[in-house]
Amino acid sequence: MKRALTAAAVLLLGAPAPSAVAEEAWMFRGSAWVCDSALHYDMAVEHQKSGGDPRAPKGELAQMCIFVEDSDQKDILAPFVRRLEEDGERVKVVFMIKVERRKALLNRSIQQIEYRGWTAAGKLQPRADWLKIGN
Repeated sequence: MKRALTAAAVLLLGAPAPSAVAEEAWMFRGSAWVCDSALHYDMAVEHQKSGGDPRAPKGELAQMCIFVEDSDQKDILAPFVRRLEEDGERVKVVFMIKVERRKALLNRSIQQIEYRGWTAAGKLQPRADWLKIGN
């Protein structure tokens, strides 16, 4: 009996405690580029600064970057934008967007697409702040 109580105490005390702090949810601050590398992110921002249409990046950049418009953020699914790693002013993020297409009155398709990429750290804000703005 004493041995069973000791074993139970070891299991209770030795078990790892669950994390008390949940990872904070983030949203984009306005529209933002998300690219497969920090270098491609810089190229996309330069394209936009030079007067190019942000929704139509040229050449190979279109295959490596996505432009998340402010209005698209309502389609970002929980757990929303998560930070994976940081590299100076850039941060690697992951998020999922729900895309719904209506084909006919009763026929529609819904896709959930996960994106991973780099964006500017200044383009992220806590989701609580995003909700306060009224988005």
